[in-house]
Amino acid sequence: MTFAIQFSGPRTPHQSPPVRLPGSVRRTTSIDVTRDDLYGSTAIVAIGRDLATGPDGSVAARRSARLVGSADEHRALTGLRSDGGSEPPAPAALERLIGASTAAGFRREVAAALPDELVAGTLWHLLVDDLVGALLVSGVAPQHAEERAGGGPIEEMTREFADQMRATMSDICAGWATDATMLREFGSTGKLPVACGPVAPPLARSDDPDAIHLLPDLVPHAVRRWRRVDVGPVGPGGDAPIDVHFRDSHVDEEGVERCVHEYHVAGSVDLGEGTIRSLAAQALVLPWRECPGSIGSEKNLRGCRFAEVRDRVRSDLRGTSTCTHLNDTLRCLADVGSIARLAVG
Repeated sequence: MTFAIQFSGPRTPHQSPPVRLPGSVRRTTSIDVTRDDLYGSTAIVAIGRDLATGPDGSVAARRSARLVGSADEHRALTGLRSDGGSEPPAPAALERLIGASTAAGFRREVAAALPDELVAGTLWHLLVDDLVGALLVSGVAPQHAEERAGGGPIEEMTREFADQMRATMSDICAGWATDATMLREFGSTGKLPVACGPVAPPLARSDDPDAIHLLPDLVPHAVRRWRRVDVGPVGPGGDAPIDVHFRDSHVDEEGVERCVHEYHVAGSVDLGEGTIRSLAAQALVLPWRECPGSIGSEKNLRGCRFAEVRDRVRSDLRGTSTCTHLNDTLRCLADVGSIARLAVG
């Protein structure tokens, strides 16, 4: 094993979710991607919940969602359906996405298939939209296994298509900068370095069984994408704090769950105007030491209207001053207004 920990970025994962505040709403989502064959198809279980905490500390699950699906080895969906939850989209809307590739143009397909869910900022839309990143990151599983084994098909393919990879990936983000660790090491050794993150602390709180939704057990080679979005309590002028936690994690063949990417974002919003007032991101776990160079790019969203967040992230947060996974963290801010409306008065 030659995991390139010497080039690692930050390794300080979040220890537990904060205490739920009276008058706040907490959205949590998880997408688990598992595989029997490291290089074959994947199974998907996606779960979400919106939980309101009343002024007296009481809790009410206001919305929930559960999706199951599958994808082929090229990250194209081969199945997708609701499997419980509140107000699910019509089955035909989800079936419309079967056959679509999450590797290119998928979010346009989602917007066309689930336009009402997109506008309403529902759990259903967020879970389907987030399949792009979840399936992409699931590639960590075979990469990690190959590093333990001393090689394999992915490493061989990387060498075979080295020029194409450089042309496609160079400077797309801080970690893939031309002079950063990955491409520099690839140029000198002919092999992309492979990261190995810290052990992932539990996401639940022992003193609060309602802190997060019930998470399935993870099996070896599974990858999980996790989100927590806290909104509120809302002030008299419509101002509200927001607190966001994002984590990608991977379970190795020995059953150890390790963090891959992890960010925390805190800020405030103006719910009356529907805009973001302030944002400050913190890099908690990232694979390469150049990756935290993305911190600060989140400030480009200050003053942005919720409805414009996803478009702004796509158009403005690009290049080596950004990180794909910080961008994914920020996209869910489009739903803040929808989440806040579930608060118990």
